[in-house]
Amino acid sequence: MRVFAKVKKSSITGTNLVYETTDVETVITALQDDKQDNIILTTNLTCNTLNATTITGTNLEYGTTDVETVITALQDDKQDNINSTTDLTCNTLNATTITGTSILYGTTDVETVITALQDDKQDNIISTTDLTCNTLNATIITGASLVYGTTDVETSITALQDDKQDEIQDGGLTIAKTSGLQTELDAKQEIINEDTYLSCKRVSANQLVAFQTQVFDTIVLRRPTGVSGRSNDFVISFQELQCWVNGVNILASNAVDLVSLYALWTDKGVDIGEVRPSSGAYNNEFSYTFGSVVYEYATHSPISYKKNIQVALIIKQIPPTEINAIQSLVLYNRTADPAYNVRTEGLAIEFYNETNDSTFSNNLISTNVISSSSDVYRFDFKSIDSYTSGFVGAPHSTTNIPNDTYALKEVN
Repeated sequence: MRVFAKVKKSSITGTNLVYETTDVETVITALQDDKQDNIILTTNLTCNTLNATTITGTNLEYGTTDVETVITALQDDKQDNINSTTDLTCNTLNATTITGTSILYGTTDVETVITALQDDKQDNIISTTDLTCNTLNATIITGASLVYGTTDVETSITALQDDKQDEIQDGGLTIAKTSGLQTELDAKQEIINEDTYLSCKRVSANQLVAFQTQVFDTIVLRRPTGVSGRSNDFVISFQELQCWVNGVNILASNAVDLVSLYALWTDKGVDIGEVRPSSGAYNNEFSYTFGSVVYEYATHSPISYKKNIQVALIIKQIPPTEINAIQSLVLYNRTADPAYNVRTEGLAIEFYNETNDSTFSNNLISTNVISSSSDVYRFDFKSIDSYTSGFVGAPHSTTNIPNDTYALKEVN
């Protein structure tokens, strides 16, 4: 077969014409199949985008709606052209300038509103204006004639200045007659308070109430609110109780003369027994030795009354002591087992005078109910400021009050 680089001819005919490697007839048929048929009046045309200067027809659709219907709906929804005879109703009208022969604010002509506002305003205040008002606030008020009431202000100020005492300088005050003044001052009573010892010939008063110094001789530990740190466990058990007066623990110093017992508060005179002696609460020992066993608590109420909320420790025959003389109460708790350390929660320490109140009905003073567990509690009283022996930290002390770092402190 012969191959020509280029052939120019008006007409080429043959039974086997080839375009590159494909029969020409096949190429032409493929091109015809891939083209759009000629568009005529009856052609239904589907395309992505149609761009035309003018589209005319008797049935043009927008989506599924006739275009004429869409245009009509849009026209019906629009504001008619506004002209000089249009009555316009709207929510807000923004314009640089609004002019008209009849402009209304609400139902009132705007000119009428403006006139009323102008009539209700204060005229400009100038130097010749006579001003009458309720209150005038100004940083500075100046004038040739200022009047306070009916009096010139300058006259009023001058009168006030003339009537005042000149400022008194150090050493500038002279009292003409002082004979006997110091003697009179020395004879005056100092301020009387609750600590004053008063000696006088006569006291006159509408009502005179005499207070007797409160003296205690009994200390009680019990649960006045029926609370305990352990569920259904009202055992009283701890290491040591100290009562400090004049720098001395009066419980340990009088231990041989004290009488103590565990009893039910509902039957205070009956001793219910003990696991560890009640006297261990004040014997200057922080533990109890039984045979070869050392227990880290010195006193313990009976187990048989473990679930009874009325259990109380009563310490009697303390030398009569003024409540106001107490410096501090110290309670050393058991520490080895945290499960039993919480037993102090719910306890309060109360003071009674058995000599005058054999039934312990009159609680002279009490600490607050203990609300949290601690290894050491310190309850300070009125005379704590007179304590001079020094506060100490660990270990437990029989000679000094613990400091408030080592002990949980409460002020009574």
